[in-house]
Amino acid sequence: VSRFHATRMFMGAQAVGRHGVMQSDVLLVQAESRLLSQADEIVLMVDSGKFAASAAHVLCALEDVAILVTDNGLGDAAAQYVERAGVRLIVAPVDR
Repeated sequence: VSRFHATRMFMGAQAVGRHGVMQSDVLLVQAESRLLSQADEIVLMVDSGKFAASAAHVLCALEDVAILVTDNGLGDAAAQYVERAGVRLIVAPVDR
């Protein structure tokens, strides 16, 4: 991993909240943590349901994410704390 470098890393998550980006698998957290440190920019892509979910392990703080892409089911409160964390929020319209 020390020889790996990425300008942009795209990733998903089990859950997203005020505690940060969360995963349920500790091995995944360990692997992704190493990769995150080698990337210039982190792009998180999650559906809006991940904001109501929870997981046991925090992968990184929300402030570590540069861009968060989600669908238009995202609530106002979640959108506000994402933006307060300094994350660029992109909401993609989805027909429901």
